[in-house]
Amino acid sequence: DLELLPGWPEDNETIRRFRANRRQWLPKLEAAIEVFLGAPELLAESRLAVRDLVDVTRQWIAERFNIALIGARDAFLAGDTATFDKNAPECRTLLEEQARLAASWPAYRLDEKIERHRPEFGDDATRAIKHRHVWVTTDPTQHSVPLRDYYRQDLDGLIADYYAPRVDAYLDFLRTRLADGNLQVSAEEFDALYTPIEEAFIAAPARTLPHDDPVDVVRDVLRRSKGSSE
Repeated sequence: DLELLPGWPEDNETIRRFRANRRQWLPKLEAAIEVFLGAPELLAESRLAVRDLVDVTRQWIAERFNIALIGARDAFLAGDTATFDKNAPECRTLLEEQARLAASWPAYRLDEKIERHRPEFGDDATRAIKHRHVWVTTDPTQHSVPLRDYYRQDLDGLIADYYAPRVDAYLDFLRTRLADGNLQVSAEEFDALYTPIEEAFIAAPARTLPHDDPVDVVRDVLRRSKGSSE
């Protein structure tokens, strides 16, 4: 079972068509980013415009991440080490960029969400909110199927401290299997790999990521993308 991120929507014709056309969205999203960056006066005067820029860039990064992750998975299934090694590092870089972008906007900071819910959960707020994002419930005795869907929620700490370690583990596991010539992985093996990461994320104290200027972050991300594609 090589499901990339269990929890994705069930396959249907609409989703299959979207996934097939995923690459077509990238130049359109990039063009929208450049339109925003080409209007510095608007960005200086309008927080709403900055929020829109952040959201378009989040989607652009997410689509590129999914393409890279799918590319790594398909390379593994094909036994293609060279293509796997090309895609795997890009997955990690894109998650780092997404976490930095999310940290630049208050609505996408995990620590701020925890503080908003502190009146409800008190001293248990950190664990409760993390638990909710991993297992869809704040009740420590109830676990649903872990949410491994990158689209569920873009929060800086969730990306940096939950998605990234899990994706690292996924890719390291496939890399080891690939080196051994074993192209099979069971659902139980994935569960054994992911569960300690999920539990460690929930148990860890909250941390605050650096808050860079969102427009500067977008410029850096776009510059890196253009440089890596040359």
